[in-house]
Amino acid sequence: YIMNITFSFQGATLICISDFAFFKKGREYYCTHDTGDFFYVWCPHEKFGVSQIKLSNESKKHFRRA
Repeated sequence: YIMNITFSFQGATLICISDFAFFKKGREYYCTHDTGDFFYVWCPHEKFGVSQIKLSNESKKHFRRA
């Protein structure tokens, strides 16, 4: 059993610290939940027609807590 000890973004407002995909540096996003392996960002985006985006823990390097 390998324990995942990454920090949780659950319930946090996040600030993007580097542009990637359609996330823009300096913009705020809200993490609705964090499973430990993935985290979900509230991101109303008309282009994709979804309100939450599932991101892997590797993507946490692009965000910091507000």
